[in-house]
Amino acid sequence: MTPLTIIIIVIVVAVILGFAGYYLWDYAEENYGFNIFGIGILVRGLIGVLATVLALLIITHDETGNIDQGVYLLLGISGILFIWNFIITWIRTSPLIAIFAFIYQIIAVYIVIKLINKVIIAFD
Repeated sequence: MTPLTIIIIVIVVAVILGFAGYYLWDYAEENYGFNIFGIGILVRGLIGVLATVLALLIITHDETGNIDQGVYLLLGISGILFIWNFIITWIRTSPLIAIFAFIYQIIAVYIVIKLINKVIIAFD
């Protein structure tokens, strides 16, 4: 495959995923009155990702070979926050929407992290 073909495929997939995410958000908002990308969902997602990253940093910087108990705590907090988001979405919408929304919520958290990085770089 040529680089142009790969770029076109990536763009097409991104556009399809974008429209699917919008449709999922619109459907949940219209039929259930629940914003699957609400501030609470995003904050819990950001804290969950931060806890996971901190746990990975602790593991990679430990030279003794022993896993610190803080790693388990951070991974547990991260897991609880992501499960909390999933259960809230499930309760307020439907199981199928919760499954698909969970994937899009992780993508939304990634986008928010990128935006925060751009803001920090802009003020540096």
